[in-house]
Amino acid sequence: MLGVPEHNYQRVASQYIGGEYRTWTESPSTNITLAFESVPWSHADVHAFYVMNTIIGSATAFSSGGPGKGMYCRAVTNLMQRNDFIDSASCINSHFTDSGLFGMTVEGPGSHASELLGSLIGELNKLKDPISD
Repeated sequence: MLGVPEHNYQRVASQYIGGEYRTWTESPSTNITLAFESVPWSHADVHAFYVMNTIIGSATAFSSGGPGKGMYCRAVTNLMQRNDFIDSASCINSHFTDSGLFGMTVEGPGSHASELLGSLIGELNKLKDPISD
């Protein structure tokens, strides 16, 4: 299909400015996401973000965190076993032509919002530790 002349679009590089977004609902659950700008898909460091994504993984209370339940990823499984108030945890890893986004999301009861955030930060901080054989 030929392009429409009046719709010539010029892509401008995105600029990550950060921010905070809160939504209030009647649900007793709280979902916290902490994300940072990463690299575009063509960057040489993109592989490190995929390794970190694999290390963190993702799980829900129904898929891990207890005896007899599936173990998807050790980091998230351990996080959920240590903290019974975490209902789910997952990694965010997206790469685009001009930038990327990397982080983590946790969900649990609103009464434990502070502990949810502390656990999330602690897990992200572990990414700087050496990886054993």
